Amino acid sequence: MSVGVWQQLENNKPIAVDYDVVVVGAGIVGAYTAWRLAERGQRVALVEARFPAAGATGRNAGMLLMGQAENYYRGVQNWGRAKAYARWRLTVENRLHTLELIDKFGLESSLERCGSVVLGIDQSEARELEASQQLLAEDGLVTTFADYDPFERGFTAALFQPEDCGFNPAQLVAAMVTALGAQLGCQFYDNAEVFALKSEADGRVRIEARGMTVRASQVALCTNAFSPLLDSFFEDKIFPTRGQMLLTTPLPFTVINTLAYANYGYEYFRQLADGSFLLGGCRAKFAEQEVGYDESPTANVQGALDEFLLRHFPDVARAATVVRRWAGIMGFTADSQPLVGSLPHLPQVFYACGFTGHGLAMGIVSAQKMLSLM
Repeated sequence: MSVGVWQQLENNKPIAVDYDVVVVGAGIVGAYTAWRLAERGQRVALVEARFPAAGATGRNAGMLLMGQAENYYRGVQNWGRAKAYARWRLTVENRLHTLELIDKFGLESSLERCGSVVLGIDQSEARELEASQQLLAEDGLVTTFADYDPFERGFTAALFQPEDCGFNPAQLVAAMVTALGAQLGCQFYDNAEVFALKSEADGRVRIEARGMTVRASQVALCTNAFSPLLDSFFEDKIFPTRGQMLLTTPLPFTVINTLAYANYGYEYFRQLADGSFLLGGCRAKFAEQEVGYDESPTANVQGALDEFLLRHFPDVARAATVVRRWAGIMGFTADSQPLVGSLPHLPQVFYACGFTGHGLAMGIVSAQKMLSLM
């Protein structure tokens, strides 16, 4: 992170407070971590560089899914049956815990229990999806397979996951942050970019941020893609990767009534409750360009999204206008799995980050693992 000296000194009375735990990052992982710690009676501060859900949490498709980007067949091939099953089961547990949170905070009305579908882009993917369904069934995970495109949109096969859901992750984060202050008496600091973590003589950690300095017995880093900017430990472990999306005007007709992934997970789309069509992906075609921390949409990827829309949803392209284009920065890891642990040089600093575009599928269970270590 980078904060200029004049930014740090612009507050005439810098905050200097001690907490039991300081949580850095107010996405879904950070908000959940702070809320759970506060429920346990800890004196907690949640510190955010911008505003709640400013990062990947507020820039995704709002899909609460079982599984990972690659299909189950590939997962078994790459990791072995036991590890693949364990990873898929974690996403099932994550979905359950997230649904419990949605219910607890009274957000059920915005939840879409619409299931999801993985669509094959060619015959090779169709065969993998069929093999995935057979393996998933053997392992007790509920899916169904169709060897054709039920939507008649130019795909080759469909793997349905009926228990998946759509929701508004930023709304859930806002509810947790509000509860922190209103019900649990904890402090939320926004616009407070953390730029240094330092060990003190008494074993506590000093957290230096824009306009403030606080101390804590423990720190929880929930900073995902931005972790390497805060500590060099993450520089060879988490890689910032841009994902891009677009949204159309509302349509007067139903295009698709489920969440959808296609092309080995590289494209994804859904129709929102107001009829608008949301589409993301096309990163793979420009992978070398889609790295770093620039959140600006690019002509290359957005053009590829337009082409995908025209190829598979020409009726949408004709009837609707794209009204918003945006990008978000994801934290990728070498093996596509989240990182949970504590810093070797600052063992009081714990972390849960590096979700490789699947923070909604793995974030809550990763936070729970971090909390167990704490």
